[in-house]
Amino acid sequence: MQDALGALVGEHDFSSFRAARCAAQSPVRWVQAARLQRLDNDEVQIEFEGHGFLRHQVRIMVGTLVEVGSGRLEPAQMEAIRDGRDRALGGQTAPAQGLTLVSVELLDEPRL
Repeated sequence: MQDALGALVGEHDFSSFRAARCAAQSPVRWVQAARLQRLDNDEVQIEFEGHGFLRHQVRIMVGTLVEVGSGRLEPAQMEAIRDGRDRALGGQTAPAQGLTLVSVELLDEPRL
């Protein structure tokens, strides 16, 4: 899973990780950072830092990472899934339980 995270960092078209009813005009988003950590209780914590996300983007990225972790996908496939721009390529949408919004920062100036 750790090896697959790198494909999710940067500015990309995230259509493969976008819910069908997403109303965003553009699927291009910038994921600034992605971190994965195994906790003492054998849980996995995944953190994404970005400048806005598409509807269910994080849940779909996590669902796809779970498929990598379970061996159904190879880590190297994450880049091809991202670049395929097809929701059918991404993994299942992870359930909302366990998903936590940690913080929101509003900038004085918009990102160019």
